[in-house]
Amino acid sequence: MLKIGMVTSCYHPVINGVVRMVEHYTKQLRQLGHEVTIFTFGPPAESDDGSIIRMAGFPLGNTGYYYRPNFSKTALIKLNQMDVVHCHHLFLGPEKLAGKIRPPVVYTNHTSYHLYSQLYLPIPIPFMRDAIGNRMIRRAWPQNTANCDVVIAPSHNIKTVMEEFGVTAPIEVIYNGIELNKFASSTTITPEKKRYTAVYVGRLSPEKNVLPLIDGLIKVCNRLPEAKFKLVGHGPQYAECRAKIDGSRCADQIELAGWIPAEEIPAILQSADFQITMSTSEVHPLAVIEGMAAGLPAVVLKEEAMEECVGDGAIVADDLEAWVNGVCQMANSADLKNEIGAKALARAQTYNIKQTIQQTIDLYERVIQQSALP
Repeated sequence: MLKIGMVTSCYHPVINGVVRMVEHYTKQLRQLGHEVTIFTFGPPAESDDGSIIRMAGFPLGNTGYYYRPNFSKTALIKLNQMDVVHCHHLFLGPEKLAGKIRPPVVYTNHTSYHLYSQLYLPIPIPFMRDAIGNRMIRRAWPQNTANCDVVIAPSHNIKTVMEEFGVTAPIEVIYNGIELNKFASSTTITPEKKRYTAVYVGRLSPEKNVLPLIDGLIKVCNRLPEAKFKLVGHGPQYAECRAKIDGSRCADQIELAGWIPAEEIPAILQSADFQITMSTSEVHPLAVIEGMAAGLPAVVLKEEAMEECVGDGAIVADDLEAWVNGVCQMANSADLKNEIGAKALARAQTYNIKQTIQQTIDLYERVIQQSALP
């Protein structure tokens, strides 16, 4: 049995892909008999138990993230009792632990930091924002991973990107995984009972390209008056999405559902013919994998990490107009949906959480053995 410390810059009640992946890791590792302690920041949550250690910090707006200059003494004492420490954010993780703890440190890079910096730096002039963001990440990525025993890349694409940005720590690719059986298509939902042409599941935020996605859906609805779409998720652009939909002639065809509990997502996926996204900032998107596991083909924009994820289980479009054409093509052809859906389902089998966890445990054991060498 291993004692594993999961370090994450945010945790419940925040809901995002990293939090969900930490949940997946924790659940599966505990089922195998390992002891997992979660280290995070911010005030206690109602759902906290003795396995969650939170450190007070300064709130970063309403993001759910908190900042503090270092780890608390209580956290450091507990971290030093672990066999291995697994960090899930580039910041407030490995760089704060360097020289402070004995166990080996594993870091999983869940985020395309080089793209996020271009979107979220508060610099109004685009070329300056891009240049400064690029320079910041070229410094932070190598520096903050320098003391990691190993870095996990959830895709080959992000491994290549990190190496191009100067990361010199060893990098191993381990795909994100999900519980496939939760999303398997229900035999009780026949094609005639499908309520939606397509569904989007994800944050309503700039990095997901949700406003262009709605522009595209409005064009589709103008061509296909019988089509219906469901957008599931919340985020900083919810109000803008709502206004854009309500200001169109397609408000009765595009349902903005907001946040929905995770346990209801499988049924929503199974109520749609296919899934849609225009995100070009992914590393290895859980929401898309879940749709694939439900047998849903996808229509996506061309981007290397997304293409690695979906394989041949999607129509890949070069731009907005091609994406609109792809959605119309998928909506109008049952044969195409079935053909690409079968490929998506087959591709999803690559992302079984059991495989992800076993590969991660093997990695833990290896770095523990290496760290014990004189």
